[in-house]
Amino acid sequence: MAHDRFVFITLAGIVCFFLLVVPVLGSDMTTSISGSGTVVQSRPFTLTVIGVPNSQYYVWVTGTFSMTGATGEQPPVIQASIEGVAQDPAGGPYTIGSYAFRNGNGRTIQQDVAPSTPQVPNTRYYARVTTDNAGRAFIGFQTSSATAPKSFSIRIENADSYDEESVSVEKGSVSIEAGTQKTVQLTPVVTLSTPETSIPMTQSTSATPTTAAPTTPKPAPLETGFVLLGAGIGLFCLRKT
Repeated sequence: MAHDRFVFITLAGIVCFFLLVVPVLGSDMTTSISGSGTVVQSRPFTLTVIGVPNSQYYVWVTGTFSMTGATGEQPPVIQASIEGVAQDPAGGPYTIGSYAFRNGNGRTIQQDVAPSTPQVPNTRYYARVTTDNAGRAFIGFQTSSATAPKSFSIRIENADSYDEESVSVEKGSVSIEAGTQKTVQLTPVVTLSTPETSIPMTQSTSATPTTAAPTTPKPAPLETGFVLLGAGIGLFCLRKT
C-alpha cells in the first residue's frame, strides 16, 4: 500500500511540473543586441529588427532635431521601397511622424528628427516597420557626402518595447568596430550589417493610421491550480501512511 501511494505521489508531481513549467518556458522571449558599427560616407547599412512576429515598430534617427538638414548636416536617410517599411508622404499626412515616443515629454517623432529641406524631406529620417512571420524586419539606410560625419542613434519602439542602436558615419575607409553582445528581454533585436545584406524590395507604401491593441494583464496560469492540487494530494497521502 505504501509503495502504491509513493508511485501516485511521484506521478502527480511529474504531471504538475510539466503543466506549470513547460507553458512558461514556451512563452518566454529573450533577444540580443549586437555591438555598434562604423560606416564611411556614401555607403549604405542595414538595420535588422527581430521582435514579435507580425508586429509594428517605429524606427527613426533620434535626437537629430538640432541639425539643420543642410549639406553636411544631415542624418542617414531610410531607403524607400523596402518590403515591410512604410513612410509618411513628404507632403503629409504625417501619421507615423505624429507618434509621441516614450520619455519624450509629449514630443513626436517629427519633432525629434532633423527638419525638412528642399533636397530631403524629414519623412526620410523615420519609418514604421512590420515584422514578418518570423519576427524579422529589414531597414536600409543610405549615407552620402551630405551626411554629417558623427555618431547617430537609431531608435526602435512600439507600445511594448523600445531600444536604440548607434552607428558612426566617418570619412575614410570602411571599418566595423567589435561590439560586446548583451542579452535583454522583451525588446527587439537590433543589428547593423554591411551592405551585402539582401533586402526584399517592393513598391513604396504610404502610412495608414493604426490603432495599437490594448494590452491586458495575463491571468495567473491555470497550471498553478494543478500544482496546488498535486501538493494537497501528496500531503494527504503522507498523513495517511
